[in-house]
Amino acid sequence: MSETFPSFKVVQKDYTCINGTRCIFIRLTINRKSKYFSLNLYVDPDNFRPGAVTRSYPDYKNENTLIDHYTIKAKTILFNCRIEDRFLTFGNFQRDFNNGSYGSKSFLDFYESQIELLKDKLELNTIRAYRY
Repeated sequence: MSETFPSFKVVQKDYTCINGTRCIFIRLTINRKSKYFSLNLYVDPDNFRPGAVTRSYPDYKNENTLIDHYTIKAKTILFNCRIEDRFLTFGNFQRDFNNGSYGSKSFLDFYESQIELLKDKLELNTIRAYRY
């Protein structure tokens, strides 16, 4: 079986909340299997077109900006996997997608994230010294 390059699309699922809105997801497809990753954005189904919120929605600019942010992040993850010749799994995508500092250019962001990862293994005074 040949492996295909992963793809994604911004979609809404069919489940409607009590207030009439639906959640927006990124649907990632790897080798004809799909998994949904929530963007925690809720919009009326009438005000959503694949990939964007329509202008008739009151806060459409902010919602579309967030969708663009998540789209760029997903594209960056897929691009980096392709460039580094790594096989992308749903777990790897979820880890990178939920990582707030993924793709950050700041060394301080990276340094803080490393301290957070090691905070259970380091003494409190060591963490203070690293931050200082």
